[in-house]
Amino acid sequence: MRTPSSRRWAASRLDGDTTKVARWQARFAGVAYPGETYVISYWKDGDKILVAAASKERGAPIISNAAITVRS
Repeated sequence: MRTPSSRRWAASRLDGDTTKVARWQARFAGVAYPGETYVISYWKDGDKILVAAASKERGAPIISNAAITVRS
């Protein structure tokens, strides 16, 4: 599985304007094994886009407490 870079992922949600990203932070919550499918969830909360990722096969969290702070 090919995963997009954080910059490309953010740009696709910010109309292609990566200068809107003021800060990117994340916490690794578990191990991601090659060949797994990753389920990525995201939602907007004020000036932040909150992100979480988990293994589809194991249901185990991989990334938690991730946030992209967006410039207005």
